[in-house]
Amino acid sequence: MAINPPTSMKRDRTTDRAYVRWKNTKIYFGKWASTEAARAFAKWLSDVISQPTIVKPKDRITVTECVEHYMHHALRYYSRDGQPTGEYANVFYAMQSLLRFAGGRHDYAEEFGPRRLIEIQSALASDTNEDGSELKLARNTINARIHRIRRCFRWCASQELISAHIVTALDMVQGIPKGRTAARDTSPIDAVDVSVVRATLPFLSPTVSAMARIQMLCGMRPQDICGMTGAGIDRTAAIWLYRPSSHKTAHLGRSLVKAIPPAARSILEPFLRDDASEPLFSPADSLSYWRSLERKPTTTSKQQAGTRRPYTTASYGKSIVYAIGRAEKVGVTIPHWAPNQLRHSIATQLRGTSGIEAAQLFLGHSKPDTTLIYAERSIEAISEIARQLVSPFDDPQ
Repeated sequence: MAINPPTSMKRDRTTDRAYVRWKNTKIYFGKWASTEAARAFAKWLSDVISQPTIVKPKDRITVTECVEHYMHHALRYYSRDGQPTGEYANVFYAMQSLLRFAGGRHDYAEEFGPRRLIEIQSALASDTNEDGSELKLARNTINARIHRIRRCFRWCASQELISAHIVTALDMVQGIPKGRTAARDTSPIDAVDVSVVRATLPFLSPTVSAMARIQMLCGMRPQDICGMTGAGIDRTAAIWLYRPSSHKTAHLGRSLVKAIPPAARSILEPFLRDDASEPLFSPADSLSYWRSLERKPTTTSKQQAGTRRPYTTASYGKSIVYAIGRAEKVGVTIPHWAPNQLRHSIATQLRGTSGIEAAQLFLGHSKPDTTLIYAERSIEAISEIARQLVSPFDDPQ
């Protein structure tokens, strides 16, 4: 696989500058965590990945070269603000699977057909770890990887690197159906009981506690609460509205508006910042809180300057895991749960009190038979649902 350029900057603590190491050279972009450094890095990354590549005749390009070309494209396409998204990581793992099971480096793409793809599909279903233990990828994960492999060849065909008939043939391969193979199925995401969430709150930092309650009350996805900024909140009406700058279906051209119920607003207000572009919730705040409990010196203002970053969905989820671990140490047993279950919890409550259509509207579900376009009437509807929403957190921290 081609050596890709670095997708994140490092900090030179001696000069407090952001840099990357590329081709045995340190390239500096400016003051660490500054907007100027981020912009300079994004421009550098765009210039690097847009460099022209040498194209071979269609009948001579190998599978490995197809992957190299596609990963070059994916790094640019699946990036946001100069940083690769989660989909880029998914593509990377799919391409690893393709190269692992596709054969030697000199296998020509023209010879790659449905039978080879089915062999990869079967190999993933019975794959093992390096120690010989079963890896047991989920059926949905295997199907997603096969889909991304097909996407790689489809993109190569669109660039006239390979013949289109290869894509047509690979599209004949179907995903693994449920219950027809040994591939395991993942359990559906269930709602977490409110009592479980309430039991966890005392073991969370005030920042993560607020995130969990606001996310549930607003019916948000984890990425929506993690990326929340004051700039995205419309505070002109009695019911505040939050418009995430990026969300799950943004690439489909869909807008997203979340109504903030009064109970969530009271939790949110103390976290609003003077700089509306800054993230409302940052691990730096939680770190300061835990350090204060341990009577350790907090980070100085000079160290804090320019380092405020938002929670990621991964760090947010780990915070819940750590909280459950803290509870166990003092003899409190809390069932494991994850932030993405909070959305299902409020959906369950709304279906019982307001009906399924109101729940779908409030959560922003988009179904083939009920396409949601946030016109004025829709905003009024979700605002009314938010106004009547009864908070399950009677005594929030």
